[in-house]
Amino acid sequence: MKFLVFVLFALIVAGCSSSPPKAPLPPQTSINFGTSFSNFDSLPVTLSAAVSKDPVASSRKYSEQDRMRAVKRILDANFTYKHDFAQYGRGVAWHAPSQVRVVKGRFVGDVKDYCVLARAMLEQAGLPARIAITGRIYDRQFHFIALSNNYAIDKLQLDIRATSYYEIQAVSRNDINKPWELK
Repeated sequence: MKFLVFVLFALIVAGCSSSPPKAPLPPQTSINFGTSFSNFDSLPVTLSAAVSKDPVASSRKYSEQDRMRAVKRILDANFTYKHDFAQYGRGVAWHAPSQVRVVKGRFVGDVKDYCVLARAMLEQAGLPARIAITGRIYDRQFHFIALSNNYAIDKLQLDIRATSYYEIQAVSRNDINKPWELK
C-alpha cells in the first residue's frame, strides 16, 4: 500500500511538458511521504568497511567515475535483487540502509533498497549522492537510480552512466516534507 501511495505521489510530482495532461486527484487522496531521506541511519558495517578498505573507493586521488565504479562493484558483489512482493507479499516503502534485509551475508532487496545502499556508499566514499526517479512516471514506466554529480549507478546497467543518458523526473532532497524536487 505504501508503494502505491508513493507511486501516486510520484505521479503528482512528475508533471513535465512531455507528458500528457493529468486529471486532478480526488480530494480524499492522501499522500504519505514515507521515510525521510535526511533521517536514514548509517551504512551497514559490512558495506562501510568494504568502502573504507577499497583502495579506489576510499581514495580521493581517483576520479569520480573510478570511485563510483568501485562502489558499484562492491554493492553488486553484496546485493541480491528480490522484489518487495516476493519478500513481504506487498509493496514496501523505503528502508534505511540498516533496515535492508541480509540473507546469507548478502543484502536482499528491490531497486529502492539498492539505491539507498548505493547512496549511502557514495557518501561514505566522499561523493555527493541523491536518488532519482527516471523514465515516464505518468504511465508507470519508471525506475530509481543513485546519482553523484554527472554520473549514475543503476541496478540495470553493468557500468555507471552519464546522467544525460536518463530522463530524470525528480531527485531526492534532504527534506522530510518535500522528499522530491522536480528536475
